Amino acid sequence: MRFLLCVLALGGWIAVISGCDTKTKNVKSCGDGFLDPGEDCDGAELGGATCASLGHYHALGTLRCAPGCVFDRAECGGRCGDGIVDAADHETCDGTALNGATCESLGFVGGGELACGGDCRHDWSGCVAGCGNGYVEGDEACDDGGLAAGDGCDAACAVEEGWICDDASPSGCEPICGDGVARGPEACDGDDLRGASCEGLGYHGGGLGCTAGCTLELTACEAAGRCGDQIVQDLHGEQCEAGVSVEVTCQELGFYEGTPACDAATCRFDTTGCAGRCGDGSLHLAFGEACDGAQLNGATCVALGQYDGTLACDAACAFELSGCGGRCGDETIQAGFGEECDGAELGGETCASQGFVSGTLTCAGDCRFEVSACVGGLLMIDGGDRHTCALKRDGGAWCWGDNASGQLGDGTTSLKDRPTPVSTLSSAVVDLSAGGDHTCAVKTDGSLWCWGENGSGQLGVGGSSDRTTPTQVTIPQVSRVAAGGAHTCALTTSGDVWCWGYNDYGQVGNGSTIGVSAPVRLFSLSGMLSLTAGTHHTCAVTGGNSVVCWGRNDYGQLGDGTTGQKSLPAFVSGIPTASLLVVAGGHHNCALTVNDEAWCWGYNVSGQLGDGTSINRTSAVEVSSLGGAGILGLSGGGRHTCARLAGTDVWCWGENGSGQLGDGATGDRPNPAPLQFAPTGFRFLGVGGEHSCAGKHDGTVWCWGSNARGQLGVGPSSNRTLPTQLSPF
Repeated sequence: MRFLLCVLALGGWIAVISGCDTKTKNVKSCGDGFLDPGEDCDGAELGGATCASLGHYHALGTLRCAPGCVFDRAECGGRCGDGIVDAADHETCDGTALNGATCESLGFVGGGELACGGDCRHDWSGCVAGCGNGYVEGDEACDDGGLAAGDGCDAACAVEEGWICDDASPSGCEPICGDGVARGPEACDGDDLRGASCEGLGYHGGGLGCTAGCTLELTACEAAGRCGDQIVQDLHGEQCEAGVSVEVTCQELGFYEGTPACDAATCRFDTTGCAGRCGDGSLHLAFGEACDGAQLNGATCVALGQYDGTLACDAACAFELSGCGGRCGDETIQAGFGEECDGAELGGETCASQGFVSGTLTCAGDCRFEVSACVGGLLMIDGGDRHTCALKRDGGAWCWGDNASGQLGDGTTSLKDRPTPVSTLSSAVVDLSAGGDHTCAVKTDGSLWCWGENGSGQLGVGGSSDRTTPTQVTIPQVSRVAAGGAHTCALTTSGDVWCWGYNDYGQVGNGSTIGVSAPVRLFSLSGMLSLTAGTHHTCAVTGGNSVVCWGRNDYGQLGDGTTGQKSLPAFVSGIPTASLLVVAGGHHNCALTVNDEAWCWGYNVSGQLGDGTSINRTSAVEVSSLGGAGILGLSGGGRHTCARLAGTDVWCWGENGSGQLGDGATGDRPNPAPLQFAPTGFRFLGVGGEHSCAGKHDGTVWCWGSNARGQLGVGPSSNRTLPTQLSPF
């Protein structure tokens, strides 16, 4: 501190002035803002020092003065010489701090004394050199930091043949391109291609070369093409190219749906986006598969019309039947399965042995005798509620029984207890059906004719007036007709169905319950095979051999598992195999399957379903107790049913109050029982309300049951509990 001391003494008028000492003095005082000796700094006075001037690494840091007038270097970072190894600032050591390193840890196999240089980097001058430490030392030509061969610098730190190495530590070595030997990273050198080829590199061909820079010359390879060059080369097995539109569909590749892609690695179709194909073990019915591998969809040889054996699936997902046993069409008569003949094999039978006068017997497609070319005899019988009709081989129609509504078609309403020819239908008739109180017939020209009661329009001729003689119904090309209680349905040659008449229960099948007196086509049905009509319901066999029914259903007679009436066709459930025909009784039905089995459903109060019970069934149940014989024909009555077996015997079951079962008694039977004291050789069945009839090819007819209205055709007699033969007609 510098100061001037002056003392002025005034006494009287005398002034004594003591002189001021003008000599400067320095006194250390930290904090006075003056830089005194021994101080690094004082306040803001840094003496011109900075982080950079003090040798710190953070040159832009802020140097400050701390209390005590010493530098605050906190923001200047480290510096060489501070005894701390600042690795982040590239120090490997600092003073005596060697960061744990030794000559040995730095690769000097001979050891020695490691020191720290003034630049805070290791000074290994005191270390003993060693090959492989990454430092070129002594007589070493190179040192790449390793001892492995083949990288240019060998285990003795000598440059390998064909290589050149630089003087850096560690040494950087590279092969000499152009010496004809491919080494290290060289892809090739001259003719040395290291075994590579165009094909090995994924190209389809070409000659591989080597450039002056020791890289592969691919021009000739690329000319041959490869997978991935955006050009589909089918000659080399390519199917597609990634990025190029795939001109194929999953369907063309054997799948059913989806979108294919291209596998970029193989240029082959990638079908992971496709779904479903024949051979994948899953059944694809919607795409026409009948089976797939072991998946047979529950089918068996028997279900497909074969008799026995093991069913398989072929490569086209169609049934392979070679493992199945015999079948109709194999030229071998399988009598145990109901075949009468097979192809040209007739088993020695003739028209004469079948009860005809003469003619040529042939075999039909169902392996049953075709007698259309036989002369004489009967063609069919059908029973109505209280009348019966028969069709003779000459095409003439005959009827007998109740005639109050003109249902016999003879121009009168008088009861006839003997067969009476139908007026105007003495020939050319091919089918007929007896209903409740009306009858219909089909002629060879496809025309349809009906007669009898018409109060509900069941004759299909308009109005409600009864007709005592056949009247033509306007429907084109009819093949079959089915007369119900008070309604009628017809099947055309094209498989179309037309219905008309009483319709309170929807039995006409047109989606309504309003009666119609003229035929209406059922557009919901096509390709039908056969028809049948009950009292208030109708059934048909479809082109796929399933059964559909419609109309009244309070007893389950539609077989769809319910009891609600339907005005449109519903599929019958419970029939395990394909159906050939279906027959209707009053309120029940039975179907004949390809296995010659009978399955029935509906009203069962009298045991008419033949399952041993009197329980109504809303789904089909199999008829039991037929002794294992195949069923060849069926006919349904009011509350009873009859079947013709393979041995031409007739069995019946159900209601028997009028003797309609033909067993000599009048007790109901819930199980089938054979006729008693009946002849053999029956070929036709016609079952009515409470009566039954059967006929042979030779034209003879037997009837039994109720005869209250002369429906047995044996004259004015009482009911018959055993078959009684009619007089010839």
